[in-house]
Amino acid sequence: TLRDLSVSLDRLGDVERQAHHLPSATVAYCESLELSRQLRASLGDTPQVLRDVSVSLNKLGNVERDVGNLSSAAAAYRESLKLDRQLRASLGDLPHVLRYLSINLNTLGDFEREAGNFPAAAAAYRESLELRRQLRASLGDTPQTLRDLSISLDRLGDVEAEMGNPAGAEAARLERQELLAQLERVSTEPPPAPDIGQSP
Repeated sequence: TLRDLSVSLDRLGDVERQAHHLPSATVAYCESLELSRQLRASLGDTPQVLRDVSVSLNKLGNVERDVGNLSSAAAAYRESLKLDRQLRASLGDLPHVLRYLSINLNTLGDFEREAGNFPAAAAAYRESLELRRQLRASLGDTPQTLRDLSISLDRLGDVEAEMGNPAGAEAARLERQELLAQLERVSTEPPPAPDIGQSP
């Protein structure tokens, strides 16, 4: 019941944020986070509970950034990232765990970049990129792995340029260009034919 209520509050917060009703969105996200923390206190650090708290923190961080509360946004993003690292430590390098962590790193990188902390942004983007390379190595060249890699390279290339590192920016751009061409091929390839005697 508490989790359902928390999810509903997050959804309400999303709608309020999209409508630019930021105070109402903040109230909804704060209440959702409070419920998630209550569940954590009663159930312990289960994977579902940790992920729910992490999601609520990220949503609150986004709306805090929208209204200019940068210190509150940074605290929320960093706590969310810490929880996703805890999930990785307990569950191992499962694909969904690595992807959650890489998304959170990109979110923190975006925040640091907006704040002008380019080295911190670059560090977050590089760690995200390494995780996405790891996902590609384990899952292969799926559309999602290629798309995620290209996004991380795009962000890293931009911040490298902003830090005055044209060589790093160009290397990221060229690798991204190759990935996008590969993504286009993968996305347009017909599915493989089923083996004889098997249904498609």
